Amino acid sequence: MDGLILLMAGVGTYSLYSLVCQRQRIELATQSLGVAAHLVDVVGHVIRKVLGGLILGGGGYLFLVWQGGRPADFGFVLPTDSWWLLWVSGGAAVVLPVVIKSASGEEMQRNYPELRNRPWTPGVKWLTAFSWAVFLLGYELFFRGFMTYGLVAEWGAPLGLTVTVIFYAVVHWPKGMRETIGCIPMGIFFGCQALYGGGFLGPWLLHLAIAVVGENAAVRAAAQKMEQ
Repeated sequence: MDGLILLMAGVGTYSLYSLVCQRQRIELATQSLGVAAHLVDVVGHVIRKVLGGLILGGGGYLFLVWQGGRPADFGFVLPTDSWWLLWVSGGAAVVLPVVIKSASGEEMQRNYPELRNRPWTPGVKWLTAFSWAVFLLGYELFFRGFMTYGLVAEWGAPLGLTVTVIFYAVVHWPKGMRETIGCIPMGIFFGCQALYGGGFLGPWLLHLAIAVVGENAAVRAAAQKMEQ
């Protein structure tokens, strides 16, 4: 499979996800379904994440099937040894404290208005955690499976991983400079974890921990700011 074709397919797949899963588009569709006003944001979040995971993971997988690729060649495998647990636990020990500390920052609160507006009941927290799990499963299959394994196979580890990390960082640009820059070391770590730590499962678990822990820390920070 030619690397440029693979890269173009990846950009096209991510562009489709971005177009279909726009926040305003999904929230308008949710309102048209007659969802209660105070639940529109929650239901819209779940729809966006589940649909996004299906588009990214499913789109990448369908392209591989069309090209005659094998899932195992693109990280769609389960780890066969315990090294992947060291990747996950080591990454969590380093990254999660940083995530928790940055959760109260102005940039985080500005980029995620749902932290203030959503009714954060225990049920909502579990529902959003589930939606993050579905979304990030497709997300990691796309970035660490489809893109990383595919480009490394075509261009070698240094160039293939570099291009994937650049792509990964660029798509975070709307979230601000700090998050975009932070995606560079995280993209390198996730890519190496996938390539040398047993496929996509480790990056998925670590990314899920980052999302859920970071979201809950940011919710607590937002609540404390509102009380002041």
